[in-house]
Amino acid sequence: MCSSLNNDSMMECTLHGIKRPAFICAHLQYGVGLGFHQPDETDNDDEFSFQNAWCDECNDILLEEGEWNDRSEGFAKIMAICEGCIEEIRARNS
Repeated sequence: MCSSLNNDSMMECTLHGIKRPAFICAHLQYGVGLGFHQPDETDNDDEFSFQNAWCDECNDILLEEGEWNDRSEGFAKIMAICEGCIEEIRARNS
Protein backbone atom coordinates (compact mmCIF):
# COMPACT_ATOMS: atom_id res chain seq x y z
CA MET A 1 0.00 0.00 0.00
CA CYS A 2 1.32 3.43 -0.92
CA SER A 3 0.45 6.52 1.06
CA SER A 4 0.49 10.03 -0.33
CA LEU A 5 3.21 12.56 0.43
CA ASN A 6 2.80 15.31 3.00
CA ASN A 7 5.15 17.68 4.83
CA ASP A 8 5.86 14.98 7.43
CA SER A 9 6.87 12.36 4.84
CA MET A 10 10.23 10.66 5.31
CA MET A 11 12.20 8.10 3.35
CA GLU A 12 15.12 5.82 4.11
CA CYS A 13 18.34 6.37 2.19
CA THR A 14 21.11 3.77 2.32
CA LEU A 15 23.68 6.59 2.57
CA HIS A 16 21.97 9.18 4.77
CA GLY A 17 19.43 7.24 6.84
CA ILE A 18 15.94 8.61 7.44
CA LYS A 19 15.50 11.93 5.62
CA ARG A 20 12.82 14.00 3.94
CA PRO A 21 12.32 13.26 0.24
CA ALA A 22 13.54 15.60 -2.49
CA PHE A 23 12.84 15.44 -6.22
CA ILE A 24 15.29 15.84 -9.11
CA CYS A 25 15.41 15.26 -12.85
CA ALA A 26 16.99 11.90 -13.59
CA HIS A 27 19.87 13.62 -15.43
CA LEU A 28 21.23 15.00 -12.16
CA GLN A 29 21.42 11.66 -10.34
CA TYR A 30 24.83 10.72 -11.73
CA GLY A 31 25.59 13.90 -13.67
CA VAL A 32 28.54 16.23 -13.25
CA GLY A 33 28.47 19.89 -14.29
CA LEU A 34 24.95 19.71 -15.74
CA GLY A 35 23.71 22.86 -14.00
CA PHE A 36 21.46 22.96 -10.96
CA HIS A 37 18.15 24.81 -10.96
CA GLN A 38 15.60 25.11 -8.17
CA PRO A 39 12.31 26.98 -7.98
CA ASP A 40 12.34 30.51 -6.58
CA GLU A 41 10.92 30.74 -3.08
CA THR A 42 8.18 33.01 -4.42
CA ASP A 43 7.28 30.49 -7.15
CA ASN A 44 6.51 27.74 -4.66
CA ASP A 45 2.72 27.68 -4.38
CA ASP A 46 2.63 23.93 -3.68
CA GLU A 47 1.12 22.74 -0.45
CA PHE A 48 4.31 20.76 0.22
CA SER A 49 7.77 22.14 0.83
CA PHE A 50 10.07 19.51 -0.66
CA GLN A 51 13.33 20.47 -2.37
CA ASN A 52 13.25 20.17 -6.17
CA ALA A 53 16.04 20.51 -8.72
CA TRP A 54 16.65 20.07 -12.44
CA CYS A 55 19.52 20.41 -14.92
CA ASP A 56 20.21 23.03 -17.63
CA GLU A 57 18.62 20.94 -20.40
CA CYS A 58 15.44 20.47 -18.37
CA ASN A 59 15.44 24.19 -17.62
CA ASP A 60 15.62 24.98 -21.35
CA ILE A 61 12.57 22.81 -22.02
CA LEU A 62 10.77 24.28 -19.00
CA LEU A 63 11.37 27.79 -20.40
CA GLU A 64 10.13 26.71 -23.85
CA GLU A 65 6.97 25.21 -22.39
CA GLY A 66 6.41 27.96 -19.83
CA GLU A 67 5.44 25.45 -17.13
CA TRP A 68 5.88 21.89 -15.97
CA ASN A 69 3.67 19.79 -18.23
CA ASP A 70 3.68 16.36 -19.92
CA ARG A 71 6.56 17.27 -22.25
CA SER A 72 8.83 18.92 -19.69
CA GLU A 73 8.09 16.33 -17.00
CA GLY A 74 8.54 13.48 -19.49
CA PHE A 75 11.97 14.79 -20.47
CA ALA A 76 12.97 15.35 -16.83
CA LYS A 77 11.92 11.88 -15.62
CA ILE A 78 11.47 13.20 -12.07
CA MET A 79 12.71 10.88 -9.34
CA ALA A 80 12.74 10.87 -5.55
CA ILE A 81 15.97 11.05 -3.56
CA CYS A 82 16.69 12.11 0.02
CA GLU A 83 17.61 15.65 1.11
CA GLY A 84 21.13 14.44 1.93
CA CYS A 85 21.64 13.22 -1.62
CA ILE A 86 20.39 16.48 -3.14
CA GLU A 87 23.18 18.38 -1.38
CA GLU A 88 25.82 16.08 -2.92
CA ILE A 89 24.15 16.39 -6.33
CA ARG A 90 24.12 20.20 -6.01
CA ALA A 91 27.85 20.22 -5.32
CA ARG A 92 28.59 18.03 -8.38
CA ASN A 93 26.39 19.92 -10.81
CA SER A 94 26.55 23.59 -9.78
